[in-house]
Amino acid sequence: RRAFRDADALPHFQRAYTLEASPRAAAQLGLCEQALGAWTDAQEHLSEALQSKDAWVQKNRSVLEDALLKVKEHVGTLTLTGEPGGAEVVVSGRPVGALPLAKPLSVNEGTVDVEVRAPGYVTEHRSVNARGGQFQRIFVSLARSPVPSALRDRADAGSTIAQSSASTEVSPLTVTAAPVPAPRPLYRRPWVWGVAVAVVVAGVAIGFLAT
Repeated sequence: RRAFRDADALPHFQRAYTLEASPRAAAQLGLCEQALGAWTDAQEHLSEALQSKDAWVQKNRSVLEDALLKVKEHVGTLTLTGEPGGAEVVVSGRPVGALPLAKPLSVNEGTVDVEVRAPGYVTEHRSVNARGGQFQRIFVSLARSPVPSALRDRADAGSTIAQSSASTEVSPLTVTAAPVPAPRPLYRRPWVWGVAVAVVVAGVAIGFLAT
């Protein structure tokens, strides 16, 4: 950092803070982030350092407090509310929680991309112009996702079939009896002719005998 190579120094300070999150490591990391314009990260780490009673922090308190005041001039505050509850909130590509957010968000000044998404709803994107040292309220109400046309057509077809089935009456079973044939006339019956012939023959015989 003394050679103004803040970008090269940052990963070393981050590693030191990861190994031991001491107040001095937090302060040095915050000062490096301030130099690189990472305002929200610098505010977080400088505030953390100033809350301690560390000897090094006490010795450099005035410098750290002055740095924190300058950092806050570049940090805006956003309060997000809206519906539905539980919708995920993503700010500048980083998930920050779900609606309703537990606390206001600190963001770097400038254009901030806000995304709110939830299953079954249309994702909403907003670009917010955050101003350093200022407070802004944002209300988001997600619209429900439209039903895809294929699913809607399938649902309509199912409804039509159900209605058709409900309105159709089942006709009672009709039993058709087989036609009963009409009785045959006497002249078409063989036995009648047999009797007639026998009578004629008998008559002839009697007449012959009588003669």
